[in-house]
Amino acid sequence: MQAQADIRYDPWDWVTYRNSRFVTSVAEGSEYIYFGTNGGILRRHIFGKYWDYPITRSQGLPEDEIDAVYYDFRTHVLWASSSSGLSHSVEGGVRWEMVSNEILGLRPGERIARIGSTADFLWCETASQVLKLDHLSGFLVIPYADLPESDVRWGSALLTGSRKRHGILNNFTATGGWINDLDMLRGPRLEEFHISTIYTDRFQDIWLGTWGGSVFHGDFQMKLLEPIPFGPAQTSAEILLRMDNGMWSAGIDPSTLYSGITLYDPQRGIWDIFRVGFEITFGEDQVYYGAQVNEEWWFGTPDGIQVYMPAKDSWLPISQSRDLPDSRVVSLAFDGEYVYGGTLTGLVRISPSSRTRVSWSVSEMVGFRPVYVVHWDGESLWIATDVDLWQWGEKRDELRRFGIPGGESLSDVTNRESDQPVIVRPVTAIASSDSMVYFGDEFGVLCYDRNVGEWRRITGRSRLTGFEILSLTLSQGPEENEGMLWIGTSDGTLALDLTDDFIWHFKKKDGLPSDIVRSSLIQGDIAWFGTPEGMVRFEWKKHLR
Repeated sequence: MQAQADIRYDPWDWVTYRNSRFVTSVAEGSEYIYFGTNGGILRRHIFGKYWDYPITRSQGLPEDEIDAVYYDFRTHVLWASSSSGLSHSVEGGVRWEMVSNEILGLRPGERIARIGSTADFLWCETASQVLKLDHLSGFLVIPYADLPESDVRWGSALLTGSRKRHGILNNFTATGGWINDLDMLRGPRLEEFHISTIYTDRFQDIWLGTWGGSVFHGDFQMKLLEPIPFGPAQTSAEILLRMDNGMWSAGIDPSTLYSGITLYDPQRGIWDIFRVGFEITFGEDQVYYGAQVNEEWWFGTPDGIQVYMPAKDSWLPISQSRDLPDSRVVSLAFDGEYVYGGTLTGLVRISPSSRTRVSWSVSEMVGFRPVYVVHWDGESLWIATDVDLWQWGEKRDELRRFGIPGGESLSDVTNRESDQPVIVRPVTAIASSDSMVYFGDEFGVLCYDRNVGEWRRITGRSRLTGFEILSLTLSQGPEENEGMLWIGTSDGTLALDLTDDFIWHFKKKDGLPSDIVRSSLIQGDIAWFGTPEGMVRFEWKKHLR
């Protein structure tokens, strides 16, 4: 059974990063140390000492939660087990095939916990049996087999029962403020992570997986355990924010085991995570929206606003007790003087210096309606509620209101003669360039020419209608055109060429881990997408020609 991504793409055109801090298994390959995790297979280059791209569903794995991983040195086949079966790749994780649990004869709920090999066969252990398999295809040879007298080379398994003994770690000292404490590693920020699995490689170095923390490398000569973190604090990515040396990733995740705010430096491969309980004066790590405010970073959360101050490397919460109209801040914008927060019960204007609400007549005009989007285009503040689109001009202190009609067909609104923009249903996303402002609604994308004050609707050859638009992001083109408009929707992401309205549509079948795309960030030839199933890196330019 094949389980591979679209062959139109090169293997690493799509790369998904998920929370992968729960390690179940470790195995050694000719070039990499492989880690089976809750977020796919991680690859640590043995000699280069760097993290390479992870292997996930974007490369064809049937699932991202891996129970066991193993590399067979004799056949050079990479193996991985999950709840659906046993998968293998003869191309180092590039493309995969799977043998299902039914074909293997496993009972419902029975899972492969450890994989190994001898010269002629592959061996898999479950909680109740040993499977003898063909070491090239994974097809079952003998169920309930007896292990051979010759030594079996194994990947590691979870430390349970008789395996839960690590006298091997008694002489190792942890670095970076960590403490090696029997079955647990204690961190400098009061973290406590139990060791989940241990593997010794051919150089006698030790590799540790943990439940929720970093991977650790134990140098055999120095007897030192070094933490090597990898991956975001949480899988769900509502927002992606650009910064000079990296990017922020954050979102809403109901599981507190996986939640947090992540700062990622792609050039150096460094992942910094911030979580409740580990940061001083840190209030909430679930995030709806984010914005840069001068040298600070502001995040709208279900419980107010979190402010990160890089100069102090510290956090400050702005909660409802500081006169926010609602604790749920779902959108933020900054005009150089004030921060504007959209909440589910109105609009708030905040002074960045005092961190307090500033009285403003526009907030009273908008009223106590849900404010879904606030956007500063350089001259005007755009405010989208459930029933209106507002434009406030700073220079003239002028407020304009554009009503959103309801209950009308597409032909009704497109044939109406009016100088008002045809906005149908609430505006759910806004983006702007130097000359244009783009608005996403149920009928697609509406644009406003700031130079001449004219509105027009982008039809995209009639392929934009009916999408639930979740985000809009511009990648600037040459001076003579506006470039690309990236449209995140609940049915994949659309790339709209603004010179000719041509559209490319990318979905799970292409390499996305989810068809829900909540945010986008474009950095040259690389597009990043935030989804509920991970943050995704896509080399887009080679496919949009």
